[in-house]
Amino acid sequence: MYGSELDLKLASTDRTVRFTTALRKSAINKGIVRFNDETACYVKRASIALVDGTGEYDLESAAIITGEDYLRPAAVRPSLAITTTATGDVRYLEGDDFPQVWEDALNQHESGWRAQGAATPNGWYLRRATGSEYVGLEPAPDIPSTETWALLFPYVASPPTLSSDSEVAFSGRLALVPYHDAVVAYAAAQLEELRKNYQMVDRRLAEFAARCVTYRRDQAPLAGSRIRLGRNPR
Repeated sequence: MYGSELDLKLASTDRTVRFTTALRKSAINKGIVRFNDETACYVKRASIALVDGTGEYDLESAAIITGEDYLRPAAVRPSLAITTTATGDVRYLEGDDFPQVWEDALNQHESGWRAQGAATPNGWYLRRATGSEYVGLEPAPDIPSTETWALLFPYVASPPTLSSDSEVAFSGRLALVPYHDAVVAYAAAQLEELRKNYQMVDRRLAEFAARCVTYRRDQAPLAGSRIRLGRNPR
């Protein structure tokens, strides 16, 4: 992407004077990060091993999210996987059986909820403190000795930085290849500032924004002919 594709956007094959190879690569990596920030396209799922009686887990801890690439929660809600140790059978709590709850609502309607005894969680919540983010279970889990519990937590991850010519953006995921032009457009906008061509900066940023909109549209659920309630009223 930093080569021929940027040549077309910049109308220049310069790699040694103004648009050096190092600057081109840096701009491409910035484009990858920005596209992910705008679209939340690079999603992973962490399997957080739950500890009996422990209700909160630091999402930025290396012991929780391997690789320390956590950015923020994904749009998909987490699930609670309960595995029977002897047989390996797994059952799940998710959806309406495992909803998101909020600290403020718990404080108002369930006074003393932090001190209640461990049990099967009724839901999960997020808590932010001093720049860190925690996922919590309400109440804390009461895990039988015959089972292991894990929280399957989808999150937006920081995409890998490209360093060699053989690497592909977003770990080479094929579903994201059609949107690599957005990364190139953003990189071109950054490099156009070096020659103070602000008209082209705005044009390339507009191209980038349009591709972000296209990605979000493409990821929207397919429209159906039926409408149903999001929650069963009964």
